[in-house]
Amino acid sequence: MYVSGLRSMSCAADKQFLIKALVWSTDEEILDVVIDTIRRAADVWTANDKWQLLTNALMDRNQAQDRRGRHHSGLANLLLELAKRGRLSEDDEEEVRASIEQHPKVSPWRRKEGMHD
Repeated sequence: MYVSGLRSMSCAADKQFLIKALVWSTDEEILDVVIDTIRRAADVWTANDKWQLLTNALMDRNQAQDRRGRHHSGLANLLLELAKRGRLSEDDEEEVRASIEQHPKVSPWRRKEGMHD
């Protein structure tokens, strides 16, 4: 029920819920849903000028994944896309790239498709 609730939620109405899901949940399926929601609601984040809040939470999640020795290529790919759009600092982009390099078992095609290990 938690995941289905995330799938149907309104990003505009529940931005804080997305942030909390990123920060507090360790469930990879929930992370997949959050990433999908972020991608679909990118215009809302732009219109509300909330990308900084979101990128901070995404980076926190990426760092938490690294501390647990895990890698989520969908998260890394989203962060790199945000870096290309100027929504991530150069230092954060370097950190994401280092994280990707730390997990060489992730093949390039899996990184591209956003699949996770």
